[in-house]
Amino acid sequence: MNKIDFKTLWKTRPIFRLLLAIELIFLIAIAALLISFVQDPTPLPFNSEIWDFGVGPTRYSMVHDLIGSGRLIGKNVEQLEKLLGTRLCERKVVDNKVVQLSYVMSRGLKETHLDLDFSDGLCVGAQIRRPVDAALP
Repeated sequence: MNKIDFKTLWKTRPIFRLLLAIELIFLIAIAALLISFVQDPTPLPFNSEIWDFGVGPTRYSMVHDLIGSGRLIGKNVEQLEKLLGTRLCERKVVDNKVVQLSYVMSRGLKETHLDLDFSDGLCVGAQIRRPVDAALP
């Protein structure tokens, strides 16, 4: 049985170089794809029009701007619904007062929500809620 000599193949077979280059590009693309799934999306400045129609990474990336800027705190329900819209929004009402608005940011396995908490009719807190994995028996 003959031993494979990679130096000879590299020098004499252009197809060998091409196949190695394709394999390297493929491995780099797979690595970049895996990294993109692990990292959070790049933060985007908040835009109410895009927010209203974008569910998924777009909404999720805008939340950091919304929370970090503090523009949600101190607003009433009507002001926040005007800013964020009512699509994919759930209301939690106690004694005819809204105590929480919850906006869906992404769906699927990693469904996440933006929860806005109210006290005396004004928003007092905003946080991201992710699902909790069920405990295994």
